Amino acid sequence: MLLKEHSWDIKLNHKNGLSYYTIKNIFDEDEIERFYHIFNQVKPHLLPPEHSGSALDENKKPLKNNKAIFTDKIKPYPGIFLDFEKKLGFHRNKMYDLLGDNKEDSVYALLPSNINTWNSLISYYCEDNHNYKAHSDNSILTFLMWLDEREKNFTGGELRFPKYDITIECEDNTGVLFPSRVLHEVLDVKIIDKNKDKGRITYSTFLGNDIFLNNSKVKR
Repeated sequence: MLLKEHSWDIKLNHKNGLSYYTIKNIFDEDEIERFYHIFNQVKPHLLPPEHSGSALDENKKPLKNNKAIFTDKIKPYPGIFLDFEKKLGFHRNKMYDLLGDNKEDSVYALLPSNINTWNSLISYYCEDNHNYKAHSDNSILTFLMWLDEREKNFTGGELRFPKYDITIECEDNTGVLFPSRVLHEVLDVKIIDKNKDKGRITYSTFLGNDIFLNNSKVKR
C-alpha cells in the first residue's frame, strides 16, 4: 500500500469568488517511479478524444485535443491506481481528512458525505496546440494532478477558470481540487524539443455520486 507518511503542501485558495485547493508534493519518489513504469507501457495505447470521454460542443464534437485513457480501461487494471486514488484522498475517510475538518469553506466541508464513486483518467498533451476547451465535468469534485516526465519539455498548458479570470501554471507533482461544475480549460501546449517524446501529463480523478453518474461510474 502507498498510504505511508508523506508531507503534502495543501492550501485552500479564495480568489475572485472561487474556492479551490492546491496540493504540492503529492507523490514521493517511489510513487513517481511506479507511475512512470505504468505510463510508459500505456503511452503507445492512449486513445484519441472521441474514444476517451471528451466533453462535447453543441455539434457533438470533442472539446479536447489530446490523448488519454481511463485507468479502468487499462487491462489488466493495475492495482497501483487504486493505491494512488486512496493516497490522493478519494477514500471517504481520506476525504474527511482533507476537506471535512476544514471549517474555512462550508461547501467543501459538506461534500465528502455525498461522494461514493470515482474514476481516473490519464491525459497526455504531447503535440503543439494540444488543449482542452472550456467545459465542466460530470462529477461533484475534480482533482487534476500534473507530471512532466522528469523534464518540462513544453510551454503553455495552464489550467484556466475563464469565468473567474484565474490561470494556474501546471507544476510537476502538483494538483488542484475544485468543484466539477466550474468551467475550466487547458490552454494550448507548445512542445519545446519534438525529438524528446515528452509532454504534459494530467492525472485526473472525478469524484461523484452513483445516483448521478449512472453508467459512467467506477465504484471502489
